[in-house]
Amino acid sequence: MILADLHTHSQYSTDAPHDGTSAPALMAKAAYERGLKTICITDHMDLCFPGEPQSFVFDVFDYFRTLQALRDEWQGRLEILIGVELGLRNEPDRHEGIRKAYDDLVASYPFDFVLGSTHIVRYEDPYERSYWKKYGAIDGLLAYFEAELFNMEMYSCFHSCAHLDYALRYVPANRRIAPRRYDALVEATLETLVRRDIALEINVKSLARGLAEPNPSLKYIRRYRELGGRMITFGSDAHRPGYIGDGLARGEEFARAAGFTEYTIFRGGKPEFVPFD
Repeated sequence: MILADLHTHSQYSTDAPHDGTSAPALMAKAAYERGLKTICITDHMDLCFPGEPQSFVFDVFDYFRTLQALRDEWQGRLEILIGVELGLRNEPDRHEGIRKAYDDLVASYPFDFVLGSTHIVRYEDPYERSYWKKYGAIDGLLAYFEAELFNMEMYSCFHSCAHLDYALRYVPANRRIAPRRYDALVEATLETLVRRDIALEINVKSLARGLAEPNPSLKYIRRYRELGGRMITFGSDAHRPGYIGDGLARGEEFARAAGFTEYTIFRGGKPEFVPFD
């Protein structure tokens, strides 16, 4: 049974509620009430995010001060890990400066766990319908998976690749394309994760919303293991207390189906393996 949710967001993330209902204290309380033993708060740091200049950035000093106090408060009842979700970029005028900024960030603060995510492609977020109207499904997905592969090769500031096929959540249903169009890029990305000893996240947000598979799908989870991948992490991607831990049980089923018998928790940046049973 998975009792650790390693991908959650609080009010420090731009896309979480800022009315107090997603305060870190409430996220921790919800995790405890749901029987979890460990929670990692991984708020968004997406430098140069399109839109407002301060979108998806936060005061890291204040973040650590708040979470360290919360960790002390819950000691012995709930393990609270301090993490961050870094938004990686591949645009030629962005990636080098952002890479250096993230390297400096993780060297300056003792994060337990760092997620690496690709949210922006060609200066746009595939979450937005305008991205698909502009590029279409084929070009939009190929551009996304090319960016993902580049980012997994370029950056060294993170422990786990978050929601590897993020863009597939948002491509319009009437524009789906056969996976064979992008499978080679995903295969190369999985090979990169294995070669660089980077964990693969099983993001269960889609399962909690009633969809058939997590991100990534069983096909890619299984392939990661076949290639020699050994570390998987789990996250609900909750942005509100009510979603903490949702989908973890079903996510475990997919991991078992792919041949995994244990998952990974990062503490102080070091992986520790936890059996499912």
